[in-house]
Amino acid sequence: MVRLRQPEITLELGLAQGISALAIAQALEDNGHGIHHVVDPFENTAYEGVGLTGLKRAGLSDRVVFHEAYAEEVVPSLPRMSFAFIDSSHLFDLTLMDFVMVDKRLDIGGLIGFHDLWLPGLTKVLRYVVTNRKYLVYDDIPVRPTPKKWRAVSAVARRIPRAELFLRPEVIELSSDLGLARSMTFVEKQGDDTREFNYFRGF
Repeated sequence: MVRLRQPEITLELGLAQGISALAIAQALEDNGHGIHHVVDPFENTAYEGVGLTGLKRAGLSDRVVFHEAYAEEVVPSLPRMSFAFIDSSHLFDLTLMDFVMVDKRLDIGGLIGFHDLWLPGLTKVLRYVVTNRKYLVYDDIPVRPTPKKWRAVSAVARRIPRAELFLRPEVIELSSDLGLARSMTFVEKQGDDTREFNYFRGF
């Protein structure tokens, strides 16, 4: 996706072993332009700098600006970007905060990738993003089909009047129907946030 989109500025929250950073930085290198900002306050303490070492050994350090800080200390001051990858805390509230900060710096038409969507908290964040914000799933990643029994339950739930008052949104509208994969999903920004102050859709 980085090769295809040709971004000038990319962002990654969470470095750890640096596997995705290597892929993104190599794509920028292949494109011949672009800088990848990486934010991780625990890279040297929890991971002994292994991600940074991998980037150096691959000869990609010149493509990367590393920020050893929390996202809220860095992201608001970064230049605008068209590609971001969120793979940091994995907690619902902190990941949602990461999304809100990244959205404010992301160009319309830009992509945000989310990893480890087998975790319920992260799936919930993506459900919020695609139901309440101007984002569409970038359908380049296959979605695992939902078992027939759950599809049947969902079909029945949608026929119940005002089902949203007493059934969980995940029952009425399956995550697979929203296009969410269980491992990684990318969403594309369609526009700036123009919601009314009282807008809300269950997610």
